[in-house]
Amino acid sequence: MNYIIYADVMFFWCFIINVATLLIATFLSKCPVSIKKIMLWSFITAVFTEVIYIIFRNSILLSVLYSLGYIFMTYMYFKTVSPKDLLKKITTVIFSMLFIYGTINAFRGGEQLSLAHILISLTTGIMLFLAAAVLLKNKLSGRYYKLTIKISNIEIPVIGYRDTGNSLRDPYTHKPVIILDYRLMKVFLNAASYKLLLDYTATGYMDYENINSISDIRFYPIPYSTINSKYELMPAFTLDMLTFNKDNHIEKNIPAGISRSMLNNDFKILLNENIKL
Repeated sequence: MNYIIYADVMFFWCFIINVATLLIATFLSKCPVSIKKIMLWSFITAVFTEVIYIIFRNSILLSVLYSLGYIFMTYMYFKTVSPKDLLKKITTVIFSMLFIYGTINAFRGGEQLSLAHILISLTTGIMLFLAAAVLLKNKLSGRYYKLTIKISNIEIPVIGYRDTGNSLRDPYTHKPVIILDYRLMKVFLNAASYKLLLDYTATGYMDYENINSISDIRFYPIPYSTINSKYELMPAFTLDMLTFNKDNHIEKNIPAGISRSMLNNDFKILLNENIKL
């Protein structure tokens, strides 16, 4: 028996499934929702999966290529820099997909679907969804925060991520240090100061005397170690105010280091695990 597959119907079907999958995964991962990014990568992955199906529909590689497509979609949407965090988000995509297909099977009908099949599909999808929700709520709850930072009477909203791997303390005040994406500083620095900061991100050298002479923010070096236990110096300053918008919790005069590289697209501040919330 030959089946007729309509490319436009298949594309629309895949696109809707991808959008629903990313929405659920975003919700479970406590990430900020980006509708434009969801639409973009749902569209790209729908095109990819349709092409893969047309070329490899009779091949055993079809499932493998489908999986690689969704892993790629997950990575490009969340764009995480942490392999552990990426694995969690890929897992949420898998659970979300199982939930969606389990629910869809319950409403497909047809002669080949028995009542038992429908109930099992629906129950399995819901159980997996709830299990993932409970697990991720315990593991990830409270990791992402909507924040407002204030420096030199300038306030901007930003998303922060509480990183259990960040236990850095200021060697002078012994306070926990938060890490800022260097791009945030463009709002608070004049052009000449920001250029010096960009020079630091490119070379690893910060001209403290020069930047402190032309900027209202006073920078100083603090030592930190990388994953390979190599010690380096990071420019830091005292952040005037950090506000957690949800409960209006305020931290004042906390040390803030500046990352030499760009942080994850989902957040621009790495909060310290020792900050009391």
